[in-house]
Parts: sequence; C-alpha cells; structure tokens
Amino acid sequence: MKVFEYLIDGFAAFNQLVLLAGALICGAVGAALLGNALFWKIHAIRVQGRLIGVRQYQNMFRSVYRYTLPSGQSYDATSNEGSGSLKGRETGATRSLLVLPEHTDEVQEASSHVWTVVGLLFLAVAVWMFRAALKAWPLGPATWLAVGVFLLYSGFRIWRSVLPAEKRLGSANFKAMIAQRRAADAAVSPLLRSEDIRATPDWRANEEKQQALRKRWTPALLLFGAALLTLGAFLSRTLVHLESAGLRAPGSIQSLEYSSSQRRGSYYPVVIFTDAGGTRASFRDRIGSNPPAFRAGDAVTVLYVSGEPRSAMIDRGWVNWLPSGLSALFGALLCLVGFRALR
Repeated sequence: MKVFEYLIDGFAAFNQLVLLAGALICGAVGAALLGNALFWKIHAIRVQGRLIGVRQYQNMFRSVYRYTLPSGQSYDATSNEGSGSLKGRETGATRSLLVLPEHTDEVQEASSHVWTVVGLLFLAVAVWMFRAALKAWPLGPATWLAVGVFLLYSGFRIWRSVLPAEKRLGSANFKAMIAQRRAADAAVSPLLRSEDIRATPDWRANEEKQQALRKRWTPALLLFGAALLTLGAFLSRTLVHLESAGLRAPGSIQSLEYSSSQRRGSYYPVVIFTDAGGTRASFRDRIGSNPPAFRAGDAVTVLYVSGEPRSAMIDRGWVNWLPSGLSALFGALLCLVGFRALR
C-alpha cells in the first residue's frame, strides 16, 4: 500500500510540476514581451515617418518608413511588426514612429500595443496556472523532489545548449551578425509598393476568393455572435438576480462528484451549508474542473436566494462574472468582425 501511495503522490507532484513549469514559461514570455515594450517606450525617440513601401517575408508584410532624426539625418527603416494584410500601407502615409538611436534601421509604430496585450495575456495565463497548481495539489515532499529533478535536468540542458561567447547578446560579434542578417533579409525582400502588389493578377484573384468566403461566412458569424451575446445577457441577468436578492452563507466541500459526460471528465464540488432559516442543505456546484479546484473539507462561501434551492452556487467573487463576461465579449467581437466584413 505504501508503494501505491508513493506512486499516487509522484503522479500528483508531476502534474503539479507541469503546471508550475507552464506558469514559469508563460510568465517569462509575458515578462519579456512587456519588458521589451517598456524598453521601447522609455528609450526610443518619437519621430514622424513617411511610408515608402513594404517588404514581404513569406506571407507577412512589413512597412518601410523614411524618417528624419532631430540631428537632421534621414534613414530608411523597416517596422519590427508585420501582418498578412496591406490595409493601411498606402505609399506616402505618415505615421508616428519609435526609433532607438543605436538601431536606426528598425522602427515601431507608436500607436501599436500588440506585444503589450500579448504579454499581459501570457502573464494572465501564468497566474491562472500557478493558482491552479497550488490549489489542486498541496506542496509536499514529492513535489519538492520532482522540482529538484526538473531543475537538475533543466540546468543540464541549459549548460549543454549555452551559446558561444561570440553569439551572446551585447557582444560586437552578435551585433555584426544581426546587421548581416538584416542586410540579407533586405536583399531577398526588395522594397515594393503596396499599390503594385494589389495590382497583380494573383493578388486580385486572392481578394476575390476572400470576398466570396466573407459573403459565405459573415451571416454565420453574426448569428453565432448574437447567440453568444444573448447567452451573456441571460447569465448576467441570473447573476444580477443572485447578487441583488441573494444571501451569503458559509459552507464546506462535502465531496467531489466525477462526471464523464464530456470528452474529459470533470470534478464537481458537492457543497453543504446552513441557510438563514437554519435549514441544512446541499447542492452540486454548476462549475467543474479537471484537475479539481477544491478538496473535500475546504471552506467556501455560498451565494443563494432564499426559497430557491436550485439557485445556490459557490461565490467566487469577480470570477462569477467570467462566463457571462467572456460570452458577451466574444459575441461582440464576432459581431464586430461580421459587420466589418459586410462593409
């Protein structure tokens, strides 16, 4: 039996470690993206640039700008962001740009906040994974043992794959290598005008194909978006009723009920509590998860409406609004995309 218990603890520790490692990776990526965005905001100079063309990198287009520094020197620089669309890349358009004085061949649109948003999303995922790892399984000896093995293995892999000195960030050789790579990219991606690209037969054929697809899928997008908006409104109405007419009472997790109705089974907490009238009641919460978010014996707060036993739910604070908020948000986004396609 002891061996079986050790195996269970080991599997739990491994699952917890996977979540913690994922949280660490997502947090590192998010912090790097936010740090890079903050670096540009602090150290870059704001200049006005005129779009002189685009460079194509496979299916991505990057704008090329001509700008003048306060010193009076003019440079041509490629944006460090790109997309597969030529919309807004008309030759001669002016933009507010950010440029680093030591890297005059690369600019960033001052109005762009893509990497900031992506970095915040990575950080949000990291926080969720970290919270889930600590909530689902307690830290124990098996966890620390698994962490030690993971750190030893990671250290060995990092030691094996460490970059040579001539390729390290900040060295003169590294800067020269980056300059050579950019020159090579510029050589294979000549400067083009967006108007000339749009005039090619291939581009026109692709535009017609995309327009036909938009006409076919736009009604479905609008219908699905409207359904999500309706669902969000219904969930919000139910929650508003609970928040305005409901009561709160302390409760505890009596057990976890496993349901395999979905492709991957979920654990639903069964909660027991005493209402304001002194009646002891129990219910199965409507939200399940795998791994389970609670353990038997955990204390929770119950939100319920007196005389409506089916209305009882675990009060998760602001998390209560996530289902309705996300439904409304995605519904609004789908409707916005659909209306833009119609235009």
